[in-house]
Amino acid sequence: MARLAVFVHVADKNGETHAFGPDDDVPAWAVKSITNPGVWAEAPETAKAPAAARKTTAKTSTVTKTVTPEQPKSETPTPADGGQAPKPAPGEAFAAETGSETGDSGAGDDQED
Repeated sequence: MARLAVFVHVADKNGETHAFGPDDDVPAWAVKSITNPGVWAEAPETAKAPAAARKTTAKTSTVTKTVTPEQPKSETPTPADGGQAPKPAPGEAFAAETGSETGDSGAGDDQED
C-alpha cells in the first residue's frame, strides 16, 4: 500500500484542496494527482497497461524540410559585379538634375573670349 513520506496538498476535480500526510490513506483520485515521486515513502502500485496495448504502440518519425524564402526582387538594378554603382561626378549630377548637356551652369562666366 502507498504511504506518503511528507504532507501534500492536492486539489480535487472541484478545485477544493485536501491535505494528506504519512498516516493518511490516500484515495485513488489523489494518488493520480500526485506527480512528485519524491513524496512517497512507499510508492503506489501503478495500474499495468494491457499487453495488447503495449504491443500496438506505433513508432513515429519526424520529417524536417528546410525551406529557403525567396528574396524579393529589387526594382533598382544592381551592377553585374555585385558592388555599388559608381557615383556621378558633381558636374554630371547637376547636368542630370537641370537637363544641361555640359553640366556647366554658366555661373562666373562673365568674361568674353
